[in-house]
Amino acid sequence: MLSIVFPLYTKFKFGVRVLLLLSLNSYGLNSFCQIELVNTKLPQYFIGIDNPVILIEGDDTLCGVRLNASSNIEINYSKDSCVYYVKPRNQLTSSFIEVGHRKFDITSRLDLIPDPVWEVPIENGFVNLNDIKESLGFILRLSYFEYDVRILVRSIHITVIRNNKFIYSEQMKNATYSNEFKELIRVGDLIDFSPIIINAPEGERTLESIRFTIK
Repeated sequence: MLSIVFPLYTKFKFGVRVLLLLSLNSYGLNSFCQIELVNTKLPQYFIGIDNPVILIEGDDTLCGVRLNASSNIEINYSKDSCVYYVKPRNQLTSSFIEVGHRKFDITSRLDLIPDPVWEVPIENGFVNLNDIKESLGFILRLSYFEYDVRILVRSIHITVIRNNKFIYSEQMKNATYSNEFKELIRVGDLIDFSPIIINAPEGERTLESIRFTIK
C-alpha cells in the first residue's frame, strides 16, 4: 500500500483546506500526518483502464486534493464519489504519482490486465450443448477481477469435428455465433476455437485456443 506524508488539513472546510495545503507545501512542511494513496480494487495499476484510487487519513477519505503524475498517466477525479481514476497509457521507465512535493514511484505496480476467460463453464473437457445454443455469442470475462472492463473479441476461428472428421469451419468476426453453427452442432462434436484475437486495453492480444467436446 502506498504511503504518503501530507499536511494536516482535514478538519477545515474545503476552500480553507486547499489554501492551507498550498501554504504548508510552499514551506516544505509535509510531515504532520500519515496519508495513504489506496488503489481501491487491487494492488496493481492496470494499463489502459481507469484504476479507482482514494486518499485516506485514518478512517477519513480525503477529497479534492490535487494529484499530478508522469506523462504516461492520466488522472481524472469524481467529486461525487471522491475517487481518483488513474489510467496508465503505457509503461515508462519511471511512472509516478505526485501529491504536493512528494513523488511516489508506481513503475513496478503497472501491469497488463490478465487474460479473460470464456463465460461458458468447461468441465473435464466437456461443455453442455444448451450452454452454446442459448448463448448470445462468444463472451469473455475477467475471472476474479473487480474492474468493469469490456473485452471486445476481434475474431475467432471455429472448427467442428465429428467422428474424427472435419465437418465445419467458420471465421467469426463479431463474437456472435451464426445460426448455421448453432443448428449444426450436436452431442459428441469436438469444437475448437483458435485463434482467439481480442482488443485488450494495451492493443491486440491472442489468447490460447479453447477445445472441448459437446455433451
